[in-house]
Amino acid sequence: MGLGVGDDRLDSWKEIASYLKRDVSTVQRWEKRGGLPVHRHLHDKVGSIYAFKAELDDWWRNGHDRVEAGNEAGLVKDDPGQSGGSSERGFLQRQVPTHPRWSVVGAAVLAIGALALSFIAGHRTGTRTAERNQRPSLPSFLTVAPHRGLVSHARFAPDGQTFIFSAGWNGDAQDVYLSRVDSLESRSLGLRGAGLLAVSSKGELAVALDCDFEHGGRGCRGTLARVPLTGGTPRVIADDVRQADWSPDGGELLAIFEDRQRQTFRLEYPIGHVLYSSAPGGSIRHARISPKGDRIAFFDDRDGSLKGITVSVMDLAGRKTTLVSGCAKSHGLAWSPRGDEIWFSGVCRGSGFALFAVTLSGRTRVLWRNAGPFDLDDLSGDGRALLTLIDVRVGAAGIPPGAAAERDLSYFGWSQVGGISADGTALLFSEHGYRGAPGSPDTLYLRKTDGSPAVRLGEGLMARALSPNAEWAIGERLPSAATIPPGSPLPGTLILVPTGVGQSRPVARGPIVWYGQVSWLPDGRHIAFMGAEESQDQRCYVQDIDGGLPRPITPQGTTPFFSGRLVVTADGRFIVARGPDKQAALYPIDGGMPEPIRGITPMDDPIEWNADGKSLYVRARQRVPAKIYRIELATGHRELWKELMPADPAGVIDVGAQVGKVVLTPDAKAYAYSYVRWLCELELVNGLK
Repeated sequence: MGLGVGDDRLDSWKEIASYLKRDVSTVQRWEKRGGLPVHRHLHDKVGSIYAFKAELDDWWRNGHDRVEAGNEAGLVKDDPGQSGGSSERGFLQRQVPTHPRWSVVGAAVLAIGALALSFIAGHRTGTRTAERNQRPSLPSFLTVAPHRGLVSHARFAPDGQTFIFSAGWNGDAQDVYLSRVDSLESRSLGLRGAGLLAVSSKGELAVALDCDFEHGGRGCRGTLARVPLTGGTPRVIADDVRQADWSPDGGELLAIFEDRQRQTFRLEYPIGHVLYSSAPGGSIRHARISPKGDRIAFFDDRDGSLKGITVSVMDLAGRKTTLVSGCAKSHGLAWSPRGDEIWFSGVCRGSGFALFAVTLSGRTRVLWRNAGPFDLDDLSGDGRALLTLIDVRVGAAGIPPGAAAERDLSYFGWSQVGGISADGTALLFSEHGYRGAPGSPDTLYLRKTDGSPAVRLGEGLMARALSPNAEWAIGERLPSAATIPPGSPLPGTLILVPTGVGQSRPVARGPIVWYGQVSWLPDGRHIAFMGAEESQDQRCYVQDIDGGLPRPITPQGTTPFFSGRLVVTADGRFIVARGPDKQAALYPIDGGMPEPIRGITPMDDPIEWNADGKSLYVRARQRVPAKIYRIELATGHRELWKELMPADPAGVIDVGAQVGKVVLTPDAKAYAYSYVRWLCELELVNGLK
């Protein structure tokens, strides 16, 4: 079945029944007796079900509307009061005659039909058995790495019975492990801190040393090295490698390099020969060489948004063809054993999380659907698959004023911290929802840091900043990515939202076409933000919330900090920004020359200015744990203030870096942060066709 807008998911019996215009008990009987296509998440409790509209439509059109004509013989009856005509969703409903004469005739016809069917059944047992055996069976799953934590990559060894994977269990550092499909035991290869990239036909590994794992499909960024499958000293090949693959003969390596300075990715095969480069801000992911060695398949993310990913194939002359477009959250890709299809996991054209197969002519089909995200890691020569099922959540934690230990401040499954009040008693955050549809809007919330229930402030708003007195919040409303050309910035709108009585209103944008980081000035009447005007580079602006227009205060080419904070000094006179020279400096809000900041490094991201104005809190650019330093401005002396990490470190791959922020009160007595947790199960799957 092809991909289409009709593949929307229904996530409960109530939604399915509403879609079919029946009650819950009826559709549950249809599932048992009529084969209604309802799915169950493999790792959820009994009763956690879902269905897809397109599959329900197909089921109905393919003759299964006969359930409408049921009788006392055991077929499902129509529900009282719901035997009307065709619904707007296209479900055909057959009307059953109710006149007594027609009832008699109908009974006779049914009796004759039953005799005929009995006769035919007696003479066609072999045919029926053959037909039943030809029906596709559901895939079977076997958990082969039953531990708690992150699985970053997995590959089959050449024998097809051994597999290698990299994982970090229970908050420990990543390591590379070897296991067999008939055993739950695994053996470390002694590559602590490394991430697996590929396994050659000769049994040699390609690994990323000092792996910096990044969620979102970019994989491990580290030093590419070769190491024998039996273990040994790695042989270093190249730096700044994200992903790699071996040629079919095991002689050459393909590598994806990340150039952070140019914000581009490049695909080299063999290493040293550039076949393809991404657009600035985009990325190349999961490149795999075909079994014949003549083509390379990969995900091409043009703008880095994870919303416009394509499945592309390229020959060795660099000629690129797009096979599938409009994908998101695509984290795994492999060639079929015959090399006639490319299998990949992701969310494509509103399909929900699914495993797809696409031919080189672009014909796409669905192999398997799942209620949550998963990665396709590898395919064996006989068609078995290694899949990583992922439970990904974004939580929040922090210390309220006067508390001695951190408190869990998560609300639902995607709590992105946006701001904290000056006294540390109120926290602004937005929720996206663990299983929200791709592109669905955020919801803006405010809650007390003592753990009180959250208050909903607005729909469709991403948390940006909370005023010092917690009376106003800034949320950003983003348009649907589907309406924006690939590679274009999302022209959001800043919304001023009262946390108490009052009406929300947009912030006058003036010439601004794009917004980045947002912060409040200490007076609670002005905001500072990163933004850009039409055909101009980004810079910092200040704006009066009571109707003023944005005023630029830094030169064009000012770049944002990695951690998403725009810091204003305690007296409101300066803003900490990184100028066109990439150096952090103090830029006067009322005009003047910038002043250098002593002691800060290019790898530091400002968090908050101390209330006494004498020191600056920064975080080092690493994801876990988040290391916060205090820099004394007079001397440049720095000291570690705190390491931030949830009490349960299992599967935590990011603390306040890419998702949410680290927010700190000026007196440093309260703070909060978001963190990303990936809990993975590595599965051996049979029966995917």
